[in-house]
Amino acid sequence: MGHCFGRRLPERTELHGSCRQGPGSTSNSQKLHTFLTASGEYSLEAWVAPGNITQEDARIVTYSGSASTRNLTLSQSLQRYEVLHRSTTSDENTPFGTQDADMLLQATLQHVVVNYSPGTGRQIFINGEPSGDVDPDSAGLLSEWDDSFAWCWATKPMATPPGKAPFAWWRSITGR
Repeated sequence: MGHCFGRRLPERTELHGSCRQGPGSTSNSQKLHTFLTASGEYSLEAWVAPGNITQEDARIVTYSGSASTRNLTLSQSLQRYEVLHRSTTSDENTPFGTQDADMLLQATLQHVVVNYSPGTGRQIFINGEPSGDVDPDSAGLLSEWDDSFAWCWATKPMATPPGKAPFAWWRSITGR
């Protein structure tokens, strides 16, 4: 057991955030790094209300060092949710997302969950339903995650001014 964001981490931990734009603390993010790389898996849960269905590269939640380097990002691109993450078998800048034709992203409040484990890879659920999309990358380890990155929501690190992002309230990120 350890500590993250000032909380003791049991075997299964939930970290909660609020609805605001802005970068996070890298010292708190280092605790998140330690926990998630040790567990090797995560589940990210967010309530998202995109302002429209025409914006691209709109960060919802990101654990990043810059606009192009990341451990994990959930973003919007038109009517598609995209998950970018770094692992031993994936490029942190290649998105896995819902299909354009499915138009699963709507400009209404949606409950989005992203699961990752070395056994199944990335999975996206919208309003409790699996998106049906198959992760193109074979599942890998999170051991290459960078502990100097910051946990941010509704923006990207170093954004001046912050990017126009979907309204997001991230409920939790858990590891086992």
